[in-house]
Amino acid sequence: MVQHICSYRKPGVILLSCLLVWFSQVSADVGDSLVVSSDGSRLRSLPSTRGVVLQKLKRGDAVIEILRKKKWINVSIQGQGINGWIFHKSVKPLVQDAKRLQLAKKIQKKTSGISHGLKLSLAELGYKNGVLFEGSAANHARQLYFQVPQDMPTKRGLLRIHYRFSPLLEEHSNMRIFVNDSPRKVVRLKGNSHTGWLSVKLNRADLKKRFVQIGIKSAMLISKDRCFDERVGGAYLQILPDTSINWDLGNKITSIRSYWQLLPAKVVVSLPKGELNAELFRNALGLTKQLIRSGREVRFTRLPKMGDIVVAPRENVSAWLNAEYKDLTVANLGQAGKDNNLVLINLPDRQFLAVWGTHDQQSLSFLSDYWRSLAASSGYKVHSGSGPGELTEDSYVMKLKDLGMNTAAIEMARKASWDTTINPSQLPPGHRLNKVRVRLIAAPSTTDKPVMFYSYLNGVLIKAVRLEDTGETQDIILSLPQGQMERTNNLNFVAQRDISALDMGCTGEPMRFPIQIKPDSEIETILDDTVPERFANLPAYFAKGFDVYLPDSYLQQPERSLSFLASFMNDMDLPLRSDRLRFYQPKDKIEPGKPFILLGRAQTAFDKQSVYLDKGRIDVINQQGNVLLAVDALPKVSIAQIVRSNDAYGLWLIPPESGKLARISDMHLSQDDVAFADKNGVLLTLDSSQPGLSRVAYPDNVGWFELFGEYRFWYFAIAWLLLTSLIIYLYRLSKSHRKN
Repeated sequence: MVQHICSYRKPGVILLSCLLVWFSQVSADVGDSLVVSSDGSRLRSLPSTRGVVLQKLKRGDAVIEILRKKKWINVSIQGQGINGWIFHKSVKPLVQDAKRLQLAKKIQKKTSGISHGLKLSLAELGYKNGVLFEGSAANHARQLYFQVPQDMPTKRGLLRIHYRFSPLLEEHSNMRIFVNDSPRKVVRLKGNSHTGWLSVKLNRADLKKRFVQIGIKSAMLISKDRCFDERVGGAYLQILPDTSINWDLGNKITSIRSYWQLLPAKVVVSLPKGELNAELFRNALGLTKQLIRSGREVRFTRLPKMGDIVVAPRENVSAWLNAEYKDLTVANLGQAGKDNNLVLINLPDRQFLAVWGTHDQQSLSFLSDYWRSLAASSGYKVHSGSGPGELTEDSYVMKLKDLGMNTAAIEMARKASWDTTINPSQLPPGHRLNKVRVRLIAAPSTTDKPVMFYSYLNGVLIKAVRLEDTGETQDIILSLPQGQMERTNNLNFVAQRDISALDMGCTGEPMRFPIQIKPDSEIETILDDTVPERFANLPAYFAKGFDVYLPDSYLQQPERSLSFLASFMNDMDLPLRSDRLRFYQPKDKIEPGKPFILLGRAQTAFDKQSVYLDKGRIDVINQQGNVLLAVDALPKVSIAQIVRSNDAYGLWLIPPESGKLARISDMHLSQDDVAFADKNGVLLTLDSSQPGLSRVAYPDNVGWFELFGEYRFWYFAIAWLLLTSLIIYLYRLSKSHRKN
């Protein structure tokens, strides 16, 4: 996800736009120094007068511009690390030339085009919790890589580091910043707030390569006594996830990939009026899936309202252009006139991406991370394909380095670790993990302390071995237990030297030696032919394709289902072939014969299901009969369950009874086969094969089994009383018989 900073100006001439860029020192730019022009200027939390006043500034206070949004500027107060929004008339460039300022204002009134900025944060790179350094040491280090925007003249950038540190640190603790291995800034970790902002300007030379390497190193000390530091602990430095680079870009987008990269966090998609046909729905679903996968929020509108992306027939777009821009049609818009069906439309005052024509999800994958780097033009004719062929091999081998594991040599003193997370989308279709062969080499130890090697799968220790002290490559074979595997699996390896307390810290750092997981280490996958009894089995089971059944009412109101279905597909790592998208009417009875996903409260006759809709209210109860979840008491709960129809397994997604589908923020299902969720995520899951732990109950349709379970104590008491009475009666009868 990226943040788009874009302001539109009235039509003018391109030459004057270029002159405005030349006068950018007057209007200020990202990273430029500004000065407050009047006393009492308010620094607010939002770019609006409704924002909370964070601080009142004095005339002459120095600030640094971070980004602009219409008439508001996001600034950082120099020397304080506080940032917020200030009205543009409240600041001025630190150094002004009156004549150049006056000329620039005249030019700005006549210029056309779009000015762009791009903000890329650690959170958007996948560091949701930022980066954490912990422990007293002088050698903390981390490398971060930010991609430089493509196809646009990146003039400069500003690195904004938001950090937080332990209040226990002493005055010599510091943080050092490197750009492409070149030292740029050093800051001491001190201050009563224990938090701060650090700005580092990036120049053209820093941006020549495809990525900017940001190195962060830190030394953290609590006292001058190293032994005391190690025993007390409490030293930490956290680089917060809103740390970012703000790019200052040019004023013209020329390619689809640069436009896609500059899309805002909340993207507006325009659809045609009225009921969509199946083809348009498929295009909108595929596009929504790609947008949500890139971390964006999607909102839908209807033509003639124009959004960031338009999914509509070519004739609809031509009619809108003709109405808004007189005789301007799609045919005379350059690349748009070459039968392209994925087109970047450039207009005098705006741009939008148009998606039209006959193509499916396979075609829209052109906008995915794998192919989008090729989209260097403004228009393409993307052809529908037959999709990837089936992998016929029973097993497949992949290198651990290709799955993101570090295979470079590591200097180890006490401990070294490696890890990688493997998603179903990284595996061959229909495969699951089977074995790992770790090829490890370590230098011989100079002491008699052995090195232990631990292997974890999803946090569970599956193997521990003692490394041979030979200095040669060792093969460690791991069989991955299927019962421990989830839909997304984490592999973690830890090498640790057995060091006694006398060998640590206070008596000197142990000698470091190189250790390496070699690049030819590999993981084996095999075809997964298991029956999908858990959600984790679905990606492999659906690998060869599946049918998707949707109510035909979604063609009239596509907004009700597009975000929900696209989010679910992404969360479960499920591919979608839109040629297998099927729409049904309320009277239709759904009886699939192939793997499927069913969305809606349809008429069914499944051979196996766990939750029934025709038995009244639905509760989930525990072993003691206590209600864990009253489904009907929460009106916006959706149900997901694995079902079987004609020997084919599928997933039935049941929306709330109101029929309103809200996008579920996190639907990463793994264990169990029944799940209940609302817009905030999964509420509860259960395994229908183990009803003793928790099960589904129907208060309005109580059977003999439920009655027995509810009153079993009384049944046992009555049975015990009857049995006791029978024994007494038989005893008396036998005693009477002996007397006679």
